[in-house]
Amino acid sequence: MTLPRKTGLFTRTFLLFLLVPLTTVGLLTLIAIPRQRTLLLRSMESEIHGTLAAIVGINQSTFIQEDYAGLVEINALVIRENPGIQYLVTSRQGGTSILNLPGRWQEIDPSQPANQWLGDHTSRMIDRNPLTGERVFHYAFPVRFYDLEWGWVCAGLSMKAADAQIRRMYLGTLAMGTFYMALSIFLAWFFTRRLTAPLLNLKDAAERIGRGEWDVRASVHSGDEVEQLADSFNATAEALRRLNAELEARVEARTLELQRSEERYRLLLDNAAEAIFVLRDGRIRFWNPVLQQLTGYGLERLQGTVFAELVAEGDRMAFLDLLARAEASPTPVLREGLRMERQAEEPLWVDVTCVAIRWDQDPALLCFVQDISERRNLQGQLFRAQKMEAIGTLAGGIAHDFNNLLAGILGYVSILQAGKEPGTPEFEQLQTIEQQIDSARGLTRQLLGFARGGTYEMKPWDLNQIVQSAVDLYGRTKREIEVVQELLGEECVADCDRGQIEQVLINLFVNATQAMPEGGTLTVRTGKRAYPEDLTRPFGLPAGWYVEVEVRDTGIGMDEATQARIFDPFFTTKDLGGGSGLGLASVYGILKNHRGLIQVQSQVGRGSTFICALPLSKASVVAREKRRLKGTHKGEGTVLVVDDQEIIRTVSAAMLEMIGYGVLKAESGEEALALFQEHRDKIKLVLLDMIMPGMNGKETFHRLRALEPHLPVILASGYSPGGDVDTLLAEGCNGFIQKPFNVAKLAEKISQVLAPGDGAADPR
Repeated sequence: MTLPRKTGLFTRTFLLFLLVPLTTVGLLTLIAIPRQRTLLLRSMESEIHGTLAAIVGINQSTFIQEDYAGLVEINALVIRENPGIQYLVTSRQGGTSILNLPGRWQEIDPSQPANQWLGDHTSRMIDRNPLTGERVFHYAFPVRFYDLEWGWVCAGLSMKAADAQIRRMYLGTLAMGTFYMALSIFLAWFFTRRLTAPLLNLKDAAERIGRGEWDVRASVHSGDEVEQLADSFNATAEALRRLNAELEARVEARTLELQRSEERYRLLLDNAAEAIFVLRDGRIRFWNPVLQQLTGYGLERLQGTVFAELVAEGDRMAFLDLLARAEASPTPVLREGLRMERQAEEPLWVDVTCVAIRWDQDPALLCFVQDISERRNLQGQLFRAQKMEAIGTLAGGIAHDFNNLLAGILGYVSILQAGKEPGTPEFEQLQTIEQQIDSARGLTRQLLGFARGGTYEMKPWDLNQIVQSAVDLYGRTKREIEVVQELLGEECVADCDRGQIEQVLINLFVNATQAMPEGGTLTVRTGKRAYPEDLTRPFGLPAGWYVEVEVRDTGIGMDEATQARIFDPFFTTKDLGGGSGLGLASVYGILKNHRGLIQVQSQVGRGSTFICALPLSKASVVAREKRRLKGTHKGEGTVLVVDDQEIIRTVSAAMLEMIGYGVLKAESGEEALALFQEHRDKIKLVLLDMIMPGMNGKETFHRLRALEPHLPVILASGYSPGGDVDTLLAEGCNGFIQKPFNVAKLAEKISQVLAPGDGAADPR
C-alpha cells in the first residue's frame, strides 16, 4: 500500500490517526515486557530460594559439625535433581567454601580475587558463570541457627530457559505490534481518506479555480457539514465565476476604452498645432512630431537633448527663468516671444507654456510651444498699418495746409505772370517761381499719395501690361541690372489707376537698384492667389482672390529694424541729400488706397522681396484713354467762392475775375447759404472748399443742392479725392480741383463743368 502524495491536511490527519496505535503499542511494549521479565525473575528467585532453604535445613548439623563430606554429597544430589543449577557454593563463616558443580566439587579460597564472586553474598543478581561463561541467576541464602549466622549458601541458576522465554515474549510482542501497526496504518489511511477526501476535493477545486478554471465545482456527498461547506463553496465559486465574467467584460471594455483613449491621445498629439514635449531634469523625454517639424531635428538629435540648447542664446536666461517659475507654480506658466533655433534656418518666434507634472514617478514639466512667427509678422504688419494710418493722417494734414499755402502763392504768381510779356525778365522770374511751386506741389502729391491716394482713374487693367511697360521704361536706363520677367500666362486684371501702379513699380525698381550698387538680378513675377482672412485682416481687407506683383532683388537686404521703418515718410538709409524717403511711403499709400496690400521679406546679404497685391477684378480690360485738355476758358456770370482761408478766397477771386467771372466770397458754409439765397439768380457756379470749421463742404453741398438741385459745384481741397469727395462726386457733384492750382487749371476745370460736351467726362 502506498500513501497518496498529498501534503497538508491528509498527512496531518493520517499521522494523527497513526499516532494513537503507535503510542499504544509503544506503551504496551515498555510496560508489559519489563513486567513479564520481573515476574519471571521472581519465579526463579522463589524456586532457588526454596531449594537453598531445603539445603540449609538438611545440612544444619553438617554446618555445625563441619562435616564437609556430607555437605558435598547433599549438594551433589541437589544439582543432579535440578539440572538448571550450574553451581552451589557452601561457605561457612570464616571457614572453607565448597563449590559443587555438576559431577564434581572442589574447595575454593574465597579470599582469592578470582573466587570472590562465588562467595558474593548479594541476595540476587544476573551475572555470567566464570567457569562456563553462561548467564546465570546468582542467589545467596544465609545460614542461621539460633539467631547466629554460620555462613552462606549461594546458587547459580541457568538463564537459558528464562532468556528463551523472554525472547519468545519479545518476538510475540513484536509480531503482535507489527500486525497491530499494519492494521493501524490501514485503518488510519482509510479513515483519513474518508475524512479528508471531501476537504481535499474542495482544495483541488479551489486550486483549479485559482488557475482560472471557473467551471470547476466540488463534488462532496458526505451528508454532513462538509457537504454543506462544499455547497457554500460551489455557490461562492459560481458567484466568483459571474463576477470574473463581469470583471473580464469590464476589463475588456476598459482596455478597449484605453486603446481608444490612447488612439485619441496619439491623434491629438500627432495633429496638434503646437509642439508638445516633456522635460525631466531639463532634458527632452517625450515629444510629438510637431517639435521635429519646428526644429528640423530628427529622433537622435532630440532624444535626451537639453531643450535650453535649442533656445536662442539671447533668450536662454528667460527660458530657464520660465522653467524655474513653472516648477514652483501649481498652474501653467507662459513666456511669450522666445526665439528657438532651427536646423540650417533662421530662428523662429515661439510662445512657451510649462506646467509641473510627474513623469515615471519623477518631477517633470509638460511644455507647449506655439509657433508665433506668422502671428508676430501679422502683428507687425497690423502695427505698421496702424502706424501708417496715423502717419498718413498727419502727412495728409500737412500736405493740405501746405497746398493751401501754395495755392495762394501760385494764384498770385499766375495773376502776375498773366500781365507780363513772355521773354521779359519779370516773366522768367515768375515762371521760375511757378516751377519751384510745381516741385513743392510734387512733394505734396507724394505725401498725399501716401496719405490719401492722389487723384486716381480706377479702371480694369491687366497687370502684365503695366509690368511690361514699367520694365521697358526701367530697362532703358539701368543696363547694369538684369531684369527677369515671370509673368502669368493669363490676364491678371485689377481695378486700378495705371499711372499710380506704374509709379509703384518704378519706385520699387529704383529701391531695388539702390540695393544692388554693383549690379544684380531684378525678378518681376505676376500671379493670382487666394488670400485667407488671417493674412488680410491686419490690413483691414476681406479675404478672397488677389493678383500679385512680386519684385525680388539680389541686393544687400535689410535687417528687422530697417524693415520696420521702410514705409515711414522721410525715412531713408541713404546719405543726407540722397533721397526724400517718400518712395516706399507713396507705394504703401497708393496700394492702401487701391484696397490692396504690400508685404516685404528680406535678410541681410540675401536680397529683398516686395509682394504687392490688389483685389482680382472680373471686369474686362479697357483700352488706355487719352485726355483732351482745353485752353484757357473765358466765361461770364458770378462764381461763389467758399473757403475759410482768406488768402485762398482772395487769390481765387482774382483768378476768376481775370478770366471774366464775377465773384462772391464766403468764409463759411452758413455765409455761403445766405449769399446764395440772396444772389440765386446770378450765381452760375460754386467753388466749394471741403475742409471748413462748422458747416463743412459736404453739408454745405447738400444744403445748396436742396435749394438748387442743378447748381454746378466744384469741390476744392488740399487733400486728394477720396472719402467724402468721392461720395459727393458719385452723388452728382460736378468736379474736383486740388489745391494749389493756377489760372489755367481753374479755367480748364470750369470749362469741363460748364461745357461737359466739349471736354473730358472725368469730374476730377
